[in-house]
Amino acid sequence: MVRVDSRIYLAVLVGIVVMGIAYKPLILLILPALVYGGFREWLVESLLSLAYPGLAPKLVLGGDYVYDLRNKVMHVFYKAEPMFDISRLTGSQYVGLFDELVRRLNLGINEAVAFIRLGDNRFIRLSRVVKNEDELPEFSSWLGARERLLRQYFILKPLSGDDLRRLVGFPVTPSKKRMVIALAILFLASYILFKVYGLIVIAALAAITIKALSNYSVIRGGQLIVLRRRLVASNKVYTMPSDDDVRAVASAMASYLRNYALVISGNPEFRALASSKVAREYERLVVQERGKALPAVSKWRVVLDRIMQSAEEPVKVMIAGDRDLPDSNMVMTSSRSLMHLWALPTIDELSHDIAIVPIFHGGKLISEISRARARLRGMPKNWWRPTKGLMGEPPGLLVVAIHNPPNPYHWLLCTRSSQLLRGLIYFIA
Repeated sequence: MVRVDSRIYLAVLVGIVVMGIAYKPLILLILPALVYGGFREWLVESLLSLAYPGLAPKLVLGGDYVYDLRNKVMHVFYKAEPMFDISRLTGSQYVGLFDELVRRLNLGINEAVAFIRLGDNRFIRLSRVVKNEDELPEFSSWLGARERLLRQYFILKPLSGDDLRRLVGFPVTPSKKRMVIALAILFLASYILFKVYGLIVIAALAAITIKALSNYSVIRGGQLIVLRRRLVASNKVYTMPSDDDVRAVASAMASYLRNYALVISGNPEFRALASSKVAREYERLVVQERGKALPAVSKWRVVLDRIMQSAEEPVKVMIAGDRDLPDSNMVMTSSRSLMHLWALPTIDELSHDIAIVPIFHGGKLISEISRARARLRGMPKNWWRPTKGLMGEPPGLLVVAIHNPPNPYHWLLCTRSSQLLRGLIYFIA
């Protein structure tokens, strides 16, 4: 099914309501509109969101996973710390690193990766559609491959148990009492505005909503609940930012965006879409001599150049946060529900557009396997301890501190060059 912008559904609903106020029987036009699945789903979710703040798909919270029964998507979470920091990278290095990660992830349309920051804590979520138990072995293989890849860029720790519940919250069944109250209010309002015609519409809508209620849950608590604002539209794909511009904006975002979720999915059809759009608009401009087609040609020409010449990766994205992005090309809106956090992304973007979200920033978690231990020759073993993991130090610098030395002035500060290291210290696993 072709996905229709929710703003179109809203315009249709408002139009029917306005006509119904002018001539009451016209409110019955909502009934044939409900036959269309996309409109019906949007209207039901909108009503449920009003009744249940924190609405989410029906979720099953396992020991180390979350399964979305409604969308048939398996989610696995990790605590994550980046190995790279934007402050130590040039514009071209940062953008190249981001493009490389997206390209190597090689996500399909039913796969997604989410980069989440909540204050000083960072998480990664890997998601894939799993329709039945027969697909679990394939999912496990895919998960292992993506996890090994991400470990080249992040220090990962699988999230499970209480840590997982603390992040996600507790999915509970929606209260039927609240639904009865909401429907009673709708029945009363419909009768006042549209008389018996309104009651017919609300009766049909109530039956559909009650039947669909079993596909949803309500999230109680959890850290993700702060991510109430979401991206609903973007024209950033039609701009041509330089590498340095992307890095500068991402650096500024690092202190501005304290809570966010960037969800990326594959978008293999966007390349062909851009090519067809350019060809069609050129035909309108040249063959049909329509001057109005010139702006469209220019916009889609930029998109195609970015894909072909700059080797940017087409993706589908969802960005959520606790505040709007400071970019006029990216429109965000508030949401009462949490449905956007669990659905696969739908907005077309290119990789440089979303590189402004600083997933490579900071990091304080040091994995035991990332610590290199060094012993100074001629000194007892208990007189030394590295102050930080090597991955936590700036490039080119290694600090080795001697604890409880025989002489308080004994210390060593050396660069990470093989010439100085050789003969002074040696590494042991």
